[in-house]
Amino acid sequence: KAEVNRGSCTIASLSINTKTLYMNTFLLGDAGFLIIRDSRVIFKSEDMLKSWNLPYQIGIGDRSNVVDHPMFGSQRQFKLQFNDVIIIGSDGLFDNLFDDYILKIVKWYTKRKFAAPWSQRSYTQLARGMAKVLTIDAKKNGETRNRKILTPFGMELYEKRKLVHFGGKNDDTTVVVAIVAYD
Repeated sequence: KAEVNRGSCTIASLSINTKTLYMNTFLLGDAGFLIIRDSRVIFKSEDMLKSWNLPYQIGIGDRSNVVDHPMFGSQRQFKLQFNDVIIIGSDGLFDNLFDDYILKIVKWYTKRKFAAPWSQRSYTQLARGMAKVLTIDAKKNGETRNRKILTPFGMELYEKRKLVHFGGKNDDTTVVVAIVAYD
């Protein structure tokens, strides 16, 4: 008898038209993104939740694991500018790192403010470096249950349920960094 693997996932899908610099997004669940411009977060996506810590998800379910239809997703369009930094991540990133910390990492990596003429390879290395540091730091915070660190997940748990929780939320963590640059 064949076994069927069932599962589900959240979605953060972003596409950028390199000629017009318009970015189209589709989100479902608690994966999301930030747009950073001139060392400021100019947009942060909102989680799409059925209830606290229960995101909308797409996948193959059964009667005990009902999954959601893509029509529950959210579509938006943004006009980007050169040197915008887009941070895309699963909830493992945003549950374990505050936006201010993510912004601090981006500022550190872009401290030359793109002043020098950068090659495409330089932008790629810059984006990879940011993604690696953010992933490592989010995973580290996610594995620190009961240590005296404050995380977005711990703060939200207190706000929503009045439960004190130090440390992070151990979860899958995916981070992608895109930098809008000249070709």
